[in-house]
Amino acid sequence: MADEPDDIEPDCYGKRPTLLAEHGEITGMQAEATAAAHGLEPLEGSLNSLASIPKSSRHWSIMMVVAWIAWRDFELVREQDPEFCSACFHWVGRVRKVRPQDDREPVTRMVYSLEARRAPTVGRLALHV
Repeated sequence: MADEPDDIEPDCYGKRPTLLAEHGEITGMQAEATAAAHGLEPLEGSLNSLASIPKSSRHWSIMMVVAWIAWRDFELVREQDPEFCSACFHWVGRVRKVRPQDDREPVTRMVYSLEARRAPTVGRLALHV
């Protein structure tokens, strides 16, 4: 029938994809697909307005300078900017015990949450090699 939904994505219950992922009902990738199917922008990613930070910024952090000396690549320099990192979100999966709504025993599930990228450090900069 025309009124019946066909092949509805997991948020058909009125829940947001991020909420379903946080409860371990879907993965982060499924949440992204659900958001895209409903015309939403990607949940994971960064702000495009920060694309030219290294070239236009008058002051760089020490990590940005080290990245420039090491690679001479504005993309890698931008990834070392704390402001850029705080604007970048990615899915992080963790194993958690989740209690079902019908008061059964807790179930171990992989739950996903959107988190901002951590601030740059020398150790993480060395991982780019």
